[in-house]
Amino acid sequence: MAKLGRPKKYEGTETRITIRVDEKRRKRIEYYAGRDQSSMTAICETALEHYLNRRDGDLKRMGTRK
Repeated sequence: MAKLGRPKKYEGTETRITIRVDEKRRKRIEYYAGRDQSSMTAICETALEHYLNRRDGDLKRMGTRK
């Protein structure tokens, strides 16, 4: 049986975040994780990195990058 409650505080250099996705997206994430022999976390990190890189590119084109 799974433990309930808040997970232990992560003590590494990374920070834990939680996302909510609908069942359809979860199935897609699970599919690509299995296909690529990767974790669901790695798939989400890659997707987030691609999104942020696109946004950074938008800022550069508009000349508003920090």
